[in-house]
Amino acid sequence: MLIIFLFLCTLSSCTPGILPTDLIFGVATSSYQIEGAWNEDGKGENVWDRLTHTKRDKIADKSTADTACDSYHLWETDIKMLKWLGVKIYRFSISWPRILPTGYTNVTNRAGIEYYNRLIDGLLEAGIEPMVTLFHWDLPVDLQLRGGWNVPESISLFVDYADFVMSQYADRVRYWLTMNEVRIYCDHNTNILIPDGLIDPERAPYDCTRNLLLAHAKVYHIFNKKYRSLNNGLMSVANLFAWYETAMGDEDEKKSTELLLQYYNGRFNHPIFSNEGGWPSLLIEYMEEYSKSKGYNTSLLPPFSEEEKQLIKGTADYIGVNHYFTFISKKVSIEKSDMFFNTNEISWREGWPETPIPAIGENKTKEYKKYNYSPGIRHVINWIRENYEEWDILITENGYRGGNIRDLIDLKRVSYIRDLLRQVILSMKEDGHKIIGYIYWSLMDNFEWWSGYKEKFGLFDVDFKDPNRTRTARLSAKYFACITRRRDLDACLRNV
Repeated sequence: MLIIFLFLCTLSSCTPGILPTDLIFGVATSSYQIEGAWNEDGKGENVWDRLTHTKRDKIADKSTADTACDSYHLWETDIKMLKWLGVKIYRFSISWPRILPTGYTNVTNRAGIEYYNRLIDGLLEAGIEPMVTLFHWDLPVDLQLRGGWNVPESISLFVDYADFVMSQYADRVRYWLTMNEVRIYCDHNTNILIPDGLIDPERAPYDCTRNLLLAHAKVYHIFNKKYRSLNNGLMSVANLFAWYETAMGDEDEKKSTELLLQYYNGRFNHPIFSNEGGWPSLLIEYMEEYSKSKGYNTSLLPPFSEEEKQLIKGTADYIGVNHYFTFISKKVSIEKSDMFFNTNEISWREGWPETPIPAIGENKTKEYKKYNYSPGIRHVINWIRENYEEWDILITENGYRGGNIRDLIDLKRVSYIRDLLRQVILSMKEDGHKIIGYIYWSLMDNFEWWSGYKEKFGLFDVDFKDPNRTRTARLSAKYFACITRRRDLDACLRNV
């Protein structure tokens, strides 16, 4: 054990780190990524079911989540793992088509409703608070084929679905998230399977963003009116916050980097958390210019009416922060720049020519250039205060991306968790932020969307070749279990 401790101290500062006793710890999953049982007990088909069955080559390892972790059948095992970890919150999502097979409230699925009843009741019996995400990307496929989140009709359908779900569970569920990572969904997933000619792909990311924000706001107001008082409930949205650094630090790069921050962070959060509401002014200015360069007479960024701004503004009880990556913003020539949507590279035209290059932190795999850089979380939280003033922060998702290896002695993940939580301590003690909780992604390895099973985030390893989907605690799980109880980052290193 001493050897492991000394090795990890070479990867981190080993500065003492004591976490406050009132910091809430949790772990997270999502329905499609873990449940399996894709066509059991009356569940309807979702867009990812259809995609993985008809276009399997789109997934890195050509896999599906038909069984995934089989948590639909193994939920009691999952709760035992949660108890062993000592967490106080379990964040999971409701599968829209498992509850409403067609996507509409006129057809409900009692078996799906009861599955979540059993899970919620089991968590509460174990002393764990359920945190429910209402939408984590598994849209009913028929709704997607009609335009999905790119069309305004999706707003009322989501509101109806959310109202129904809250009517079933709000008496026992205190923590709610309307949706997960609007950025990734709208910029990467919104056009999946949509028939050609139904939508304008250039407008789609912005129409999707607008519709999701309006849907979130309407659900929040229903929650306020009908359900908050049942369990002293809290609601927010879990949005992805990346951090961007300038390569050289000159004024032009600082300006363009701030645009990146507003485009990828502010677009999804400014309408909710800023004092003025609506889109960030820098983004409005840029999108008008960009839209003209693409031949549009009006901005691709659809405007909010004053009434809509007021409807959306302030519709959260805290800021939910998902954070994984930091990028360096580097200028490129105008000839090379063109805006497209890709996590690793974003380019801009006409006066904003720069490409974020993920050059900070450790490159985990050759196939996926994703980087783990723990100070990014502190930069993000400071940026939030600068832009939105004082809000409570709940880190709703953060994790370490491992490669396609089933490693149980995951020293780098342990080191990353330790360093990340050290940054959380600094954010609270030195910067004065109120951080109410930290939720790790993920409880266990699962189906990682386009990457299939090639990326590992779990504290628990899952043997996907075993029909029983055996779960095994990694070293990081033991470290995390120590942290939730002892709150001493370095003492726990010596005890893993």
